[in-house]
Amino acid sequence: MIIELIKAAALLMSLCLLQSFSVRFIKKNGLIKQVVSGGIFGGICIIGMMLPIEIIPGVIFDPRTVVLSMAGLFGGPVVSVIAAALTGGYRLFLGGGGVYVGVAVVIASTCLGLGYRYCVHKGLMKVNIIQLLLFGLLVHVVEILFITQLPADVVVGLVSLIAFPLILVFTPATAFLGMLLKDVEDRINTEQALSKTLDDFDRNVIFSKTDLTGKITHASKAFCDISGFKLNELVGQSHSIVRHPDTPSSVFENLWKTIQQKKSFHITLKNKKKCGGHYWVESQLEPEFDSDGKHIGYIGTRFDITDRKEIEQLHEEIEETQREVIFRMGEIGETRSKETGNHVRRVAEYSKLLALHSGLGEDEAELIKQASPMHDIGKVGIPDAILNKPGKLDAEEWIIMQTHAQIGRDMLMDSSRPLLKTAAIVAYEHHEKYDGSGYPQGLSGENIHIYGRITALADVFDALGSERCYKKAWDEEKIFNLFKDEKGKHFDPKLIDIFFDNLDEFLAIRDKFNDI
Repeated sequence: MIIELIKAAALLMSLCLLQSFSVRFIKKNGLIKQVVSGGIFGGICIIGMMLPIEIIPGVIFDPRTVVLSMAGLFGGPVVSVIAAALTGGYRLFLGGGGVYVGVAVVIASTCLGLGYRYCVHKGLMKVNIIQLLLFGLLVHVVEILFITQLPADVVVGLVSLIAFPLILVFTPATAFLGMLLKDVEDRINTEQALSKTLDDFDRNVIFSKTDLTGKITHASKAFCDISGFKLNELVGQSHSIVRHPDTPSSVFENLWKTIQQKKSFHITLKNKKKCGGHYWVESQLEPEFDSDGKHIGYIGTRFDITDRKEIEQLHEEIEETQREVIFRMGEIGETRSKETGNHVRRVAEYSKLLALHSGLGEDEAELIKQASPMHDIGKVGIPDAILNKPGKLDAEEWIIMQTHAQIGRDMLMDSSRPLLKTAAIVAYEHHEKYDGSGYPQGLSGENIHIYGRITALADVFDALGSERCYKKAWDEEKIFNLFKDEKGKHFDPKLIDIFFDNLDEFLAIRDKFNDI
């Protein structure tokens, strides 16, 4: 008896595994796959009932309880109902004295499987070997209880003959089949998750592979979408197909040289679309090796940064416009006082040169250069009669003229922009003197901001060398002698030393932006 039950259980478990693997190849999801799966489970049960163990006429035993309980657990309502309908229908077709008990066992096994499934989904139970064994025991105890509903004259002998072998064989068979189906289900879920991940990667990551010669062997959908090329247009081509003419060839020569040495390479590139447009990517290029460690090609992963680049370019344009406006405003201030056209440009260049030689960084030196044209912006608030007076100003006029430093500061100080805040400092402090005799605050030494000290020297050097409405231009020797005399008085002594140590550079700027 036990041997026959084992053979029957083994046959049906084998068929169940074939069912699990075969369903994987059905491409359609949802209801169609469930219908097919339910049909196969039902067919397996029918095969089992075609090869039954018949104890007495009309009373048959087979592993349909094992199959149907697993159909409920792993297949769900649609699968298990279809399987139960086919199995129950065939059992009715077979007839015999145990037909109604047999159909009841079909229904009970299916319902128990669905109940187990519900408990698992609710987190009340798990699918593991211990709980599967207990579940298998429950299913077949229920089956034995249904057997007791057969006519009394056969029940005692039948139960004593079949109960122990049934539980002994079909309980572990249920647990074993459950673990096998769980493993298959886990594998399917893993493969589906991996497939989805790869699909997401293909749709969202700009990826390509090349052979050792640099010819493209694969490109992701995202690569095709952003470049505008179809996959068959890319395969066999080099990446020069998306090379933008704005990118120097030397960049690609360095890139190729690096990855040929089996090193990774990170770069930001502007690429060309098929339609002639462009896009920006941040690229990571790596050598590719096979499982034996052999170098077989290169892979590139890219991220679209076009939006970020466009924002950066817009920001640069805004800053450039801001610098241009400030420069023009500085020119307006100088124009009102009828000073030379290139004065603000030369002062800007002198200021940057002094800043760099003073040890300030490139960014800060550039900030001073951009802000220094505003050093006399406050002159827009000075009356023309005073501003353009050909002779010397009287005491009252001089007091009014000095207010241009405060006016300039008041115009600029409330801005949150670093450039305008720097310009406010320059406008306010460039007439302070190192010995404290300047205006408007009478600051001395390093209490005067370095921006003010730098612009003071740059402004005076250019003013003395330029012709104004109230004076002629000084010659170089006279200017140099004044600077030496005013070292530590009007001017920061360290800046005077820097000026003379780098005199050729200052004179080169003067000659380059000379008034014609």
